[in-house]
Amino acid sequence: KMRFYQNGKQIFESDVVVGRIDRPTPIFDSKMTYMFLNPTWTIPDNLVRRDLIPMLKKNPEYLSEHNIHVYTSYKPGAQEVEPDFEKLFGYEHDDRPIPYRFVQFPSENNALGKVKFMFPNKYSVYLHDTDNKKLFGYRYRVFSSGCMRIEKPFEFMHLLFNFTGENYTEEKIRSIFASNQPTTIRLKKQIPVHIVYF
Repeated sequence: KMRFYQNGKQIFESDVVVGRIDRPTPIFDSKMTYMFLNPTWTIPDNLVRRDLIPMLKKNPEYLSEHNIHVYTSYKPGAQEVEPDFEKLFGYEHDDRPIPYRFVQFPSENNALGKVKFMFPNKYSVYLHDTDNKKLFGYRYRVFSSGCMRIEKPFEFMHLLFNFTGENYTEEKIRSIFASNQPTTIRLKKQIPVHIVYF
């Protein structure tokens, strides 16, 4: 469960999907500082090795089917390229940095859904929407690679708008989502986050 408290009173609750047994969500404390609407997802090297490369071996069209773009590096302005699969596959069981950056653009099928909630931490873990809603129907919801997927992301998003110090009307929110452009919304008040297991 994900629970939100204000002045000692619980005002929000949602089911979540957490990390798999072999990729557990870590226990830590942090502070939520911003939301990201229409997020992109930069696929970490460890997931490129574990998940993306095996998928590309089965389906070479996976990148285009899932709106994933490939760049030569992590540097700003890096060139978009067609990856050399033979070269890429050699990194599946290798600890060297992957020679490409894989970025899934905003869409209904983005793995992060339409919004993510950021609380900086050394694990690169965060809370986010998901394109795979059926996972919330399972009794044991341990399917992610460490991040937490929230069942009610938009209810939580609307709640957090109260902490931005700005007026976000329904029209303005719809306009942001309709633009499909990544949009950062900072919180005026940082919110303590505690990840624990019961």
